[in-house]
Amino acid sequence: MSDCRSRLHYFPRKPPAFEQLADGTYSGEQIFHTAREKGLNCSKNNFYTIIRNPIYCGRVIVPKHKNEDAFLAQGLHEALISDTMFFSVQDILNGRKKEFGQPISTPESLVLRGFLKCPKCHRSLSESSSKGKNKHFTYYHCTSACGIHYRSEKVKEDFITELIAYLPRNGYAKIFSETISDAYNNQVGSILDERKTYSTQIRDYNKKIEKARDLLLDNEVDAVDFRAIKIDCNEKIAILESKLSELNAKTNLY
Repeated sequence: MSDCRSRLHYFPRKPPAFEQLADGTYSGEQIFHTAREKGLNCSKNNFYTIIRNPIYCGRVIVPKHKNEDAFLAQGLHEALISDTMFFSVQDILNGRKKEFGQPISTPESLVLRGFLKCPKCHRSLSESSSKGKNKHFTYYHCTSACGIHYRSEKVKEDFITELIAYLPRNGYAKIFSETISDAYNNQVGSILDERKTYSTQIRDYNKKIEKARDLLLDNEVDAVDFRAIKIDCNEKIAILESKLSELNAKTNLY
């Protein structure tokens, strides 16, 4: 693991692979190939092993020892990413969050690649190019038998024309201002509600630990069961606290 991690010399202080995975825009496969192009000398299996290592968020895995189960502990090293980003990436890798997988880079002639659907069968349009007498031409086309295909230049022109239709007209400034203000208030209110939910969940898990401790003292559960409950609750509390910390930081920005 340490050898493979040392080969991640293209990673800066905040590894972009984590940011891109957490964002959910690109697939793990696309990010891995981009990392290889930037100098990563590692197999795909080792790449995913690295991405799953909590060392990047400042934590270490304490292995199982005798009657003690394995658990996550706070390390002494500096974290490169937040707990929230790390656990968000794990959710994506475990299939609990959608991974969209749009192309990581797009040629200028195909800026809408990955965003167009066939008007007949609703499949995503693919792209192709052909060589003319003096230059190459690019197209968006359907891979089914629909026969749908469009010149990319024409699609780009039509898209720009459509966007122009949404430019604000005279007298709309006040409406836009009010809309932005409402969106701001809704966003801040949503953050406050989410913070309240996380705080409540943290209190519930602490109460669960306290209840388990009382049952242990009354000999209604054994030490092994109590340890399992405590480890599980502490891990969930750590995740919630990291999310709460990021929400507090967002609130301060507003």
